[in-house]
Amino acid sequence: MDYYTNYITSRDDWIFVGMYSDEGITATNTKRREGFNQMIEDAELMARYEKAKAKNDDIAEQIESKKAKRELFKGFIRTLEKQDGITYEFDAGIWSSLVQEVIVKSKDDIRFIFKNGFEVRV
Repeated sequence: MDYYTNYITSRDDWIFVGMYSDEGITATNTKRREGFNQMIEDAELMARYEKAKAKNDDIAEQIESKKAKRELFKGFIRTLEKQDGITYEFDAGIWSSLVQEVIVKSKDDIRFIFKNGFEVRV
């Protein structure tokens, strides 16, 4: 067992979590296989941890995305606040601060996709 412990701990890309051993009397019944059963329980726990961690990472990514969108919106509001009253003419600066892309599929299907994800079909 020392050979395997040393081998695993020498690898930077592996994590040694412990040694699981038992008598291994039978391969058809695991009732008296404490080491084997503990290994299975730990593996299931690790799988649950990885699933929860992935979900947490996804939520953190969503939060960061929303923060970035909020900053874009704040920039747009600051741009509008600098305006002297209502804008009656086309302002390329305001337009480009809002629109991410324009998709033209046909003359009757034009879509404006704003930086916040909102889509307007004209």
